Amino acid sequence: MQEPVRLAIAYGYLGDAFHGSQYQPEHITAQGVLEEIIAELTWGEEPAEGRHSLRNASRCDAGVHVRMNVAMLDIPAELWGKLTAHRMVNAMNDHLPSTIWVWGVVQAPADWNPRHPIRRTYRFRLEGCEYWPGIEVEQLVEWLEFFLGTHDYASFSRPEGKANTVRTVESIKPWLDGEHIIGFEISAPSFVWNQVRRIASAIEFLARGKTTVEEVIQTLDNPGDFVDLGLSEPEWLILWELEYPEFSFQLAGDETGVFSRRDFSASFREQQHWCAVAKSEMRTLVHRQGLALRIANNS
Repeated sequence: MQEPVRLAIAYGYLGDAFHGSQYQPEHITAQGVLEEIIAELTWGEEPAEGRHSLRNASRCDAGVHVRMNVAMLDIPAELWGKLTAHRMVNAMNDHLPSTIWVWGVVQAPADWNPRHPIRRTYRFRLEGCEYWPGIEVEQLVEWLEFFLGTHDYASFSRPEGKANTVRTVESIKPWLDGEHIIGFEISAPSFVWNQVRRIASAIEFLARGKTTVEEVIQTLDNPGDFVDLGLSEPEWLILWELEYPEFSFQLAGDETGVFSRRDFSASFREQQHWCAVAKSEMRTLVHRQGLALRIANNS
């Protein structure tokens, strides 16, 4: 009997349509919806607590948008021989709602573990935060550099018992449209729960004068003394990319053309209205990237 074939399935979704990525029996989640479709296509079992066809690479909270997550699926070699990546992508998307889509499938090594990418990348849209005042690029670069390298992120995470909160940020830089600040991009092999959203909140607090550079640095240097620097909204966060040494997908070009620019000279009520528009733009960006990635990987 042949060993099953291990597949890596790349997918994206609109975060505000799901109660997070991981399966929850009482809620609509990305994993739950994908597993139901896989069962419908007879490629796996119906999802239930403790019984799953898929294993996700990254876990995302409700509201967080996903351009690229990757899930592991084992299927019989005979079935894989009859299918192609293109057919699998089309079959799944024919059954999925418009809020979630599969854009790539590749065969992975038999011992591949989706939980171990060499790099995870997130993007956060700072300008969408309701009270974001706008700052210069040079100032943002200076503040982002505080988080580069290895730190204990105990005060920048949601506590999970005695879990290790030391992480190494390999890259953190402004996300720009020309010289206009959209937000920031951050990459690391792994993150602690809520790390990116708490870093975003700390940057916003600095911009608004609600904290000081000294307090942020002290919080990083003294993880045992918890300091709450806030938690930004999930709707401004995108899980952008995952990288593996075992295989790769074709990636679509970057685009920011769907984004309007915040007018900081407008009234506060007008800026609040703009924030609502900006949330729709986040959905449009993720959707458009999903289409571009699907075309790039299935042409």
